[in-house]
Amino acid sequence: MGFGNSSLFLKITFVLLIVAFVIQLLALAIPYWFSADNSGVETYGSLFRGCSKVNANSNSYKSCGKFKNLTSWWEATQAFEVIGILLIIAALILVIVVIFVKDMKVDAFFWV
Repeated sequence: MGFGNSSLFLKITFVLLIVAFVIQLLALAIPYWFSADNSGVETYGSLFRGCSKVNANSNSYKSCGKFKNLTSWWEATQAFEVIGILLIIAALILVIVVIFVKDMKVDAFFWV
């Protein structure tokens, strides 16, 4: 079996899982989950760390660090994002195995 011999459903699933993985990876890594600009102090952050940039006269100072004492909903968001990317990776592995492994017997999964 190969990608060309697979069903249309498996091909669409494979492509959509790759798209979902890229989007999830970008969502997890992008540093602008939030941003604010207050009178010369720019604050922005991602899911796991935040940064502040102070523009004073012609100098600018930047400081970044990990979050501490997070609210429970923020920790839940972190957990669900990580779980989501792990499940997408697991689904991708399973679809790759189904598409590219030759002579896979369906009966092997039903041992009852």
